[in-house]
Amino acid sequence: MKYTIPFFLFLFTFIACKTEKSSTPVVQEKLPPVPEQFIIDMYEKIDHIDYYFRNTAFSVSQDQKESVQQFISLLSSGEARMVSETCPSPLRMTFLSLGEIIFETEMYMSENCMYVEYYIDNKKTYQSAHSQEGYNFLMNIIKSAENAR
Repeated sequence: MKYTIPFFLFLFTFIACKTEKSSTPVVQEKLPPVPEQFIIDMYEKIDHIDYYFRNTAFSVSQDQKESVQQFISLLSSGEARMVSETCPSPLRMTFLSLGEIIFETEMYMSENCMYVEYYIDNKKTYQSAHSQEGYNFLMNIIKSAENAR
């Protein structure tokens, strides 16, 4: 009986500390920003983009070359400020050329996590900041997707 109170105090402290730590973003090592030449090459190569919205039953495809190029021109080669393993990604995008997946992105768009992860051959390769224009464009699409629910 004399060990019961100290045990519960220890257990409560352990749970409180664990809860506090789990709510803190887990910062991960940054990858290099996407090279500007990669974006230029993809501007010419990519002919189709699929947008997959995680929090909705909504997806969009772009298959008109001018629209695809317009979006690709909004991608930034700037360095991501902060990346974290705990940030949610509301949007995954697949970029295709002649029906073949060339690369994919995870778009992180919360206040504390605003960056893009690039996956080439299913391997996380680059992390870049959003351009303001690209961010605004994607937020408008996300809001439209949420309203379509």
